[in-house]
Amino acid sequence: MVKLLTIIQEFIDGKDIAHKVSEIPQEFSEVILKYGAANVEEVLLEYFNKVPRERLPELFKLLRGSPESRKQAFIEAIETIQKKDLTEAEKTLIFLKDSFLLTNLKAPNVSYVSPQTPFETLLMTSNRFIISQKPVILPEPISAYAFNLGVINMAKGRLEEAKKYFHESVQFNPYASIAYLMLGEIALMESDLPKVKSLTEKAMHMAYQKRDLGHSYYLLGKYYLALKQKEPAVACLVVARYYDAKLNVNDVFAKIESELEGRVKIPSSEGLQAIYKKYNLQLGPSRDIIGLIQESSEAAIQKGSKKAALAILQVGYELTDSPYYLKKIKALEDA
Repeated sequence: MVKLLTIIQEFIDGKDIAHKVSEIPQEFSEVILKYGAANVEEVLLEYFNKVPRERLPELFKLLRGSPESRKQAFIEAIETIQKKDLTEAEKTLIFLKDSFLLTNLKAPNVSYVSPQTPFETLLMTSNRFIISQKPVILPEPISAYAFNLGVINMAKGRLEEAKKYFHESVQFNPYASIAYLMLGEIALMESDLPKVKSLTEKAMHMAYQKRDLGHSYYLLGKYYLALKQKEPAVACLVVARYYDAKLNVNDVFAKIESELEGRVKIPSSEGLQAIYKKYNLQLGPSRDIIGLIQESSEAAIQKGSKKAALAILQVGYELTDSPYYLKKIKALEDA
């Protein structure tokens, strides 16, 4: 919340948008002076509930915007990140995240969660969820706001700030495998190899998309390279490439050949399974995720929710490529 007030104060001081200083409503400065910089909540609530919308500076309008306008602002922030304009995207995401948390997380002793897909909503409301109490589903993607703020800070080399945001992301979405993986990438940069392994294994256990499984094996391959263990490094990278062909596996293979000497030899399918067994590594999606797909699709069918069951079975097929799911999908569609 301090960052949110800092941005507001910079606006008032005209530090980074001096050409708009004349547009700053006087009431806001008076509220800041009345309450002091530390009392963020009182400042925001009194000011933004009092000033007419048309007089609010463009960025501040997000605080009183409709769900549609806030969603659009998030989309535009992501596009801005892709264009490498990190500073403006960071401001927007801080406003979106902190303003929502400021006014919506009031109830004590409640677990708030921020699923990003229907399947994640299912994960968080199932009996297998990793917390015991029933969570409250937030209507905005707080986990995604925090994750992208982590990406921005990581790109800017602010690793400690990035870690805080990635931890906040998994706080609101424990199934955000990609956030665990980014924390693992930072741990690898910091040469904290035990943490790399534990974070990668956690991400792998939670992953229900091929992309996240691929990144998990990719990071695990780099972990074994750092340990100078050629056999498991190559095996992990082979599986990473299977799950996500876009990963730059060849560069890591080149490092293995350079640092560990000798050409990379791709193991056969049987050899791959033997290596994974030897090093006690998870091969493919976790049993928990597969079990949840099975149980939840059957439960949806029993409840007569054909659409939900088909969506769950589609997740299973995209994750495993198994004809079992195709048969189940076709049978359900024909029923």
